[in-house]
Amino acid sequence: ALHVSPFMDMGNTWTLRAPAPGKELHLSVHVGHPDLGGYFDATLSAQRSRLPRTPSELGDVDMVWHYALMPHRVAFWIYYQALLLLSKGVPLHAPPDPSFRGQLATTCPRKYLWRAAQTWPWR
Repeated sequence: ALHVSPFMDMGNTWTLRAPAPGKELHLSVHVGHPDLGGYFDATLSAQRSRLPRTPSELGDVDMVWHYALMPHRVAFWIYYQALLLLSKGVPLHAPPDPSFRGQLATTCPRKYLWRAAQTWPWR
């Protein structure tokens, strides 16, 4: 269970697949819920840049046009979609309280070490 969005509850089961990268990289994420079933699937297929290990100042105009301010564009669309969900009345879910760690430890089939984040914005 991951708390990745205030629009999702903690009942989700996440499946992440990321084979070792080579010339290409393939990632997949599937999210399922006990009541809703599988409701989110995402995949990413990527290949190495045509200009590997090139400083950004050596990139051409096409690269600047496609990649300049990309983090800002992504953040804009995330917040835009959140506003759309709020306008439709989708409820918000608070993050889990610290007692959830103990519950997770008893249900998780893998051994893990839970550490609190030491720096902003997770603290």
